[in-house]
This record gives sequence, structure tokens and C-alpha cells, in this order.
Amino acid sequence: MIITNIQEELQSQQLQDKTIFDPFQVTLTFSALTRQKLHWLTALWRDLDVYVTVMDRQYRVLFNIYQFQAFYQQYQQHFPDAKELTTLKTIWQAHQLWWRGQNFALNLTTKPVIYDILNTSPDSFYDGGALNTVDDVLRRVAVDLENGATILEIGGQTTRPGFKPITPEVEIERVIPEIKAIKAHFPEALIAVDTYKTPVMQAALDAGADIINDVNGFRDDPEKLTLLKTYQPAVLTMHENRGKAYTEDLTSNVQRFFKTNLQLLLDAGLPYEAIALDQGVGYSANADNIQDFAFMRTLDQLNIFQRPTMVAVSNKGFYGKLLGLSKEERLLPTIVSETAMIQQGGRLIRVHDVKATADMIKLLDAINNSFLIDKENDEITRA
Repeated sequence: MIITNIQEELQSQQLQDKTIFDPFQVTLTFSALTRQKLHWLTALWRDLDVYVTVMDRQYRVLFNIYQFQAFYQQYQQHFPDAKELTTLKTIWQAHQLWWRGQNFALNLTTKPVIYDILNTSPDSFYDGGALNTVDDVLRRVAVDLENGATILEIGGQTTRPGFKPITPEVEIERVIPEIKAIKAHFPEALIAVDTYKTPVMQAALDAGADIINDVNGFRDDPEKLTLLKTYQPAVLTMHENRGKAYTEDLTSNVQRFFKTNLQLLLDAGLPYEAIALDQGVGYSANADNIQDFAFMRTLDQLNIFQRPTMVAVSNKGFYGKLLGLSKEERLLPTIVSETAMIQQGGRLIRVHDVKATADMIKLLDAINNSFLIDKENDEITRA
């Protein structure tokens, strides 16, 4: 009996003895194909619009993650007893992208989640002063969860360009009551806290926060690493270079930063799957300039780390600078930018407008996963 041989080609690197590779790209080589199976595969590859090259009766096929998911599902249905399904299953599992915390596990392989911004700082650049009381926050949370938010991020200290720091005590007063109230009223909600201050991190973790988002990448205070080791939260670690223009190319610098930063967090005892990455759009060498757009264009260069990446471009100032739009007029360019970054692998979509983002994600999901395999069933259904 001829058994189809399927092998994956990987362009990979190592990080702390872990093989890392782009989870959103799959390259397979098929050989020892029977005429019947080759006929079926060729038709399916055409339906999936994959790129195929042939050499010495070997078929090298390049899939994106959506194409590979559809391919794997079709293979399971048509050849349920095939021995090579074990290989395909192993490959599919290796490409799963998880973000895990103490109380959650999010599979972000093919679909992003909405990371909702809830600013309690009166000077936040977009919605400062909109959420003045705990009741304001709870009303907003109820609506945003209904509209599709997965993670709620409380922030009590703005880090907009030129921001003025507040004391940890003031920041704690702004965020801890909100965390406790959300946990009491919406116990299943996932709560992130946006802070770079160690005392605020500890207070937030004691209050039940699931995720810590640090614009300083946990590098500026060794006590932060002690907290991470003790509490084991999920984290979002950010690259920033305000006031520090790069003389070398952007991508090499950012990749080098995260390789070092990931090692720092791993050495502190955090599991690899607890870590997510943020390029730092809006934290460039100069505020609202070309580097921010270059970040957005090169998000896929972080896929090699196999960690979820943040898309944080909601209503940013560079839309005003480029397009002359007020902060209330920036939803459309925000959605366009988010779409471009999701297509590169962005999976944590940090937003002010949950409903519009949820609609965009639903539409994009339909586009990415629509293959005309069942040609007699071409109806759109509303979920």
C-alpha cells in the first residue's frame, strides 16, 4: 500500500531551546501520491488558491493558516483513515497560537479578539474624562461585552506624548475600585491593567487583574519581575523608542528588542504562552511620524516569535496629521489600519469602538475563510 508522504518545511529560529517559526504560514511537500489522490488534491489546491511548485514528482505547497485549516478539514473528511492524518494533526497543533493566563486560554490562531480600552484618566488623548465613576465604567462594560469585547483594559495613567506622571497612589485610586466592581458584576470578564508602575501592578493583581500591560516592557524595575514570578499573570510587553531614533533598519532593532525582552520574561519564570507583544505604535522616536506607519507595515516580522501581537492604532494622532481628521472622525482610518495589521497576524485589537471593530472582524473572518469548495452551497448566513 502506498502511503502519501507529507513533510513540513520550516524556516525557524531558536529561543531558549524552543523552535520558533511563523505560525500563520505552512509549507508542505507531498510525495508518493497515487493518481487518484493527486487528482483530488490538485482540485482542492485550486479551490484553495494555494501556490504549488512541482519537482521530481514532489509537490511543494504554500498555505496561509486559513487555507491550511480548510485543507486539513477537507482531508479529514475525505480520508478519515489515512495514516498521514497524524502528520497533518501534528502540524496543525504546532501552528496553534494560544495566549494563556491563570484564568483564561485564548486560541488566536485564525481569529483576533477585541481588547477594550477603558480609560479612567481625565487626560487620556481620546476619551479622557468620559468614565468618571465606577457606575460609568460598569455601564460601559455591559455594552462593550454585549458588542463583542473579550478583554477589558483599565488605565489610570495616560502615556500620550508629553504626558505628566501621577503618583502610584493616585493611579491606584483610579483603577482598583473599577477592577473590583467589574469582577463583582462580570466575574467572567478578563481584565487587563495598563500601567508601568510596580505598586499599581501589585495592587491590580491583588484585586484580580488577569493581564498586565507595561509600556516599559518590564525592564525598568527588578521588582516587576519578582511580581511576575509570584503572581504568574499574562503580560503584554511593549517595545518603545521615544526620543531614540534608530540608525539601523527598524525590523532588526525591534526583533532584537523582543528576543532580549522575551528572554528576560522567561528567566523571570513566566510561561512562553503567557506573553503577548506590542510593537509600540505611537511610541516611536518622534510622535505621529513615518515610523508609526512603518511599524504597521511590518507587523508580520514579529510572527517569528509565535506570540500574539497587539494592534493598537485606535484613533491615533497620526490620522489627524496625515488626513486632517479630528479625534472624533478617525474611526474609518482606524478600521482600515486594523484590517491591514490583522491580515499580517495581529490578534489583540485594542480599540475604543467595540461594535465597529466586531463587525470588521466578522467580515474579515468571512473573507479569509471563504473557499468555493462546495460549489452548490453559496449562501451567506447571518450568525
